[in-house]
Amino acid sequence: MLKVFLLLATLAYPAFKDASAYTLLSQLANVPFYFMPVFVAYGVAKKLGSTPLYAMSVAAALVYPDFISMLKEGPVTIFMLPVTKVSYSSTCCLHCSSAFACYCEKFLTKIIPSILRTVLVGAGTMTMTYIAGVVVLGPLGDLVGGIVVKFFLWASATFGPVAIALLASAMPWLVMTGMHHAVTPFMVQAFADPGYDVFFRPSYILHNMAEGGACLGVALRTKNPEFRAECLSLAFGCIVAGVTEPALYGVNLPLKRPMLGIMAGTAVGGIIAGVLGATAYVYGYSTILALPIFQQTMWAMTIAIVAAIVVSALVTAALGFEDRPVKVQK
Repeated sequence: MLKVFLLLATLAYPAFKDASAYTLLSQLANVPFYFMPVFVAYGVAKKLGSTPLYAMSVAAALVYPDFISMLKEGPVTIFMLPVTKVSYSSTCCLHCSSAFACYCEKFLTKIIPSILRTVLVGAGTMTMTYIAGVVVLGPLGDLVGGIVVKFFLWASATFGPVAIALLASAMPWLVMTGMHHAVTPFMVQAFADPGYDVFFRPSYILHNMAEGGACLGVALRTKNPEFRAECLSLAFGCIVAGVTEPALYGVNLPLKRPMLGIMAGTAVGGIIAGVLGATAYVYGYSTILALPIFQQTMWAMTIAIVAAIVVSALVTAALGFEDRPVKVQK
């Protein structure tokens, strides 16, 4: 969102881009993306119940300026093993290395006597993970991530708007199961290479808009004033704040039929976004306030968003649902 706000500021006042304040704030906004491997390592370590510092140190070493300079200068080896030239900054391709650090730590903890663990476990974990990371796991993750991104881009180019519509329509179910987090690394990878996203970010945003549209459809149809107010609040949260879980789990999924409205809205919005060529050039966030990340194609994404909201609202209202009864005051 900080990147979005800076983009809005430069659109309103172009001279701000030359100010030192813009440069410093832009650096701050870029930090989470540049050091993405470090944050990924922390998440993996916490999930697997190991010491985050070890995985984070190895990840940080792979974006260390001196390491990057060595790779640029020529062939690099470690214990006669070749180090593959891979740019790890702004990517999420280090999941395997981070997981390796976790299992490495557990293995060393078992085989090293307790009196030596404080000295050897951390150093041994970091060394073994670093060697495995720069020689095999890091390049492998980068290769797999690149292939997946290229596949999605190929699907988008080959099947066009249909591919975007399918992913957008599947988003409510992916969010419901938590599987949308599996797509996020590839979206980050797309912004690293080729530098833009015509597939993931449009789908994410359209899903959020359709969730809000379905809540609006429920608000139009319900006879319960309290429930209507709740739905309007949730719709605002989806569209403006980009928070869909309360709407999904609180309204749309329990009522069942609004889910069909969401899928209809995302499908129509996805087709429009694909036909008109909506392209995200900045990572941004899945909210209507992130429209400037589409830059010269912002008009295309605006039309797609309006269509997603309207269609999901109308389909939800038309299909109906089992309304919540009005509470009788005693």
